[in-house]
Amino acid sequence: MGLFWLFFVLVSGIACEEASKEKRLALLNSKVKLQHEEREELRRRMSELEGQVAALKVTRGPDQNTVQLTTAADSNLRDDTSGAKGHISKRQSTPQAAFHVYMDRTICYHIGESFIFQSKPLDIGGGFGHDDRIYDVPLSGIYVLTWTVAVPTIYHSVVTELFVNNGAVGILTSDPDTGPTTATGIHPASGVVVIRLSASDHVSIRIKQASNSCGGKVMSDDSVVRTTFSGWMISN
Repeated sequence: MGLFWLFFVLVSGIACEEASKEKRLALLNSKVKLQHEEREELRRRMSELEGQVAALKVTRGPDQNTVQLTTAADSNLRDDTSGAKGHISKRQSTPQAAFHVYMDRTICYHIGESFIFQSKPLDIGGGFGHDDRIYDVPLSGIYVLTWTVAVPTIYHSVVTELFVNNGAVGILTSDPDTGPTTATGIHPASGVVVIRLSASDHVSIRIKQASNSCGGKVMSDDSVVRTTFSGWMISN
């Protein structure tokens, strides 16, 4: 009987030990499976992070000491936006309307008469396409207008006005040097006006006053000086 119990105890111990081993093995398998799943999750997240890093765009900040990072989506959006802005900026920086004309000879004008500009080296927009005296504004916007007037050297002076439609918006006096008994030297005078104009406005230079017997003698000679009229659109 004692031998039987000894055998029973031995078999039971072996069975318990086997059961314990199976339990530990199952636990180890469970841990291995969990670690494998965690490792796969880490690999997936690492792959995502590598993709995000690859999509980052490194740019220098305005002070050259900072670094700016943008994602590919941000970069594409910024490129699209900057492209649109760049297009607008380009249109603004390149005049849509501009002109430069000048008289090719010395002419006497009567009071109230508009200058005639025979030479037109630049006329973007075609504002001087119909009349040598009047600039027809092709587009509405803000313009810079400037004119230069020269007079002969002997006792001549001319007052000119910049007209938009029927109103003067600028005035200029041109005369030579004056001395006690003589007037010598050619000193052209220039005027500048920045003004908002509307399409189809008429712009011209007119004689207001003059001290010459012919009215207003205006000088323009390629070998000495030119009387000119210029303008360009700077903003819509």
